[in-house]
Amino acid sequence: MKAPSKAEWIYAAIAILVLAFTAFGQDAKPPEKQAEAKAEVKAEAKAPELKKETQLKLRSLQFEQAQLTIEMQSVIARYKELIAESQRKAEELQLAVDEAFKEAGTDKEKYVIDLKSMTFVPAPKMVHADGSSAQKHKQ
Repeated sequence: MKAPSKAEWIYAAIAILVLAFTAFGQDAKPPEKQAEAKAEVKAEAKAPELKKETQLKLRSLQFEQAQLTIEMQSVIARYKELIAESQRKAEELQLAVDEAFKEAGTDKEKYVIDLKSMTFVPAPKMVHADGSSAQKHKQ
């Protein structure tokens, strides 16, 4: 499944903000209950209200943060794609190395391919803890 594009995420964030603003202005209580609730609120100490400019600034910052989150998710998805592509290229390289050994009729235990000079070079010998030597098997 393809990840949503940046534009799709932005449209979704705008839709959520519009719904939030719409819901913010509505009261779900019936009219008779609203009057009772307003009377109770008047009896209690009224909380200070945020200025419209402050509300808009907060919403704008929330939106910018949401945009950054969407961008980070896009970067993470691309990073995962690049990791998978890099792994495929490493496998292709190993297959090409194996093919080069096969074409040259060269023993992998005696030689390795130096990828800088693009030549076969003698394989380094490994020395075990007991002092015996063995050639490196890995390419």
